[in-house]
Amino acid sequence: MPFHTPGGHRRYSIEMLDKYLESTRAAPQGEAPPVERLLNLSEGLQRLISRVLRDVAFRAQFLGDPIGAALGAGFDLREAELAALKEMDTQQLSAALEELDERVSKSGVGIEDLAGLLALFH
Repeated sequence: MPFHTPGGHRRYSIEMLDKYLESTRAAPQGEAPPVERLLNLSEGLQRLISRVLRDVAFRAQFLGDPIGAALGAGFDLREAELAALKEMDTQQLSAALEELDERVSKSGVGIEDLAGLLALFH
């Protein structure tokens, strides 16, 4: 339990923070660790992510109807991937993509370079 400062701010002990960090690093029982889940992306999903990153017109279509855009463009996705697209928060994704675009433009790294990283995982 955190303790509170006179100003009402929460303070945590090092032990509490260490315990929290360890619990967030471990994959739930029976689930692959995060990197292994990333490596297990289907080729279709990798291509879809790459296209969403590179193609602004497709991105707009995808954010409006993720499943329709993916299937309409001919991406071969697993059933679980389609289910994840159905449950995805497109507003949150849109905001994240806008932030990514802004950071990429400031860094001088092309979005194609980032999209190309997916190929390294396959």
